[in-house]
Amino acid sequence: MKALGILITIIATLVISTIWNGFVLSKIWGWFAVSTFSLPTINLTQAMGLSLIASFLTHQHDKGESKYKSETDKVLFSLYLTVITPAFILLIGWIVTLFM
Repeated sequence: MKALGILITIIATLVISTIWNGFVLSKIWGWFAVSTFSLPTINLTQAMGLSLIASFLTHQHDKGESKYKSETDKVLFSLYLTVITPAFILLIGWIVTLFM
C-alpha cells in the first residue's frame, strides 16, 4: 500500500511539474520570443510539449552517489527543481519585462 502511495505521488508530481513548466515557458515565450523575433504565441499545451522536449534533451543523470543523505534533503531538492526554479525564472522574466 505504501508503494502505491509513493507511485501516485511521483506521477502527480510529474504531471503538476509539467503543467507548471509549460505555464512558465508560455509566459516567457510570450514576453520575449514573440516581441523579439515576431514568432507566434504558444498555448499551454504547446509550451508543455516544448518544455518536455527541452528537458529530454538537456537532462543530466547523476552517475555518482547522491550527495543528499536524508530523504528530507532529497524531497527538498526535488521541490527546488520542480517548483522553485521555474518560479524564479518567471519572476526574473517578469522583472526584465518591466524594462522593455
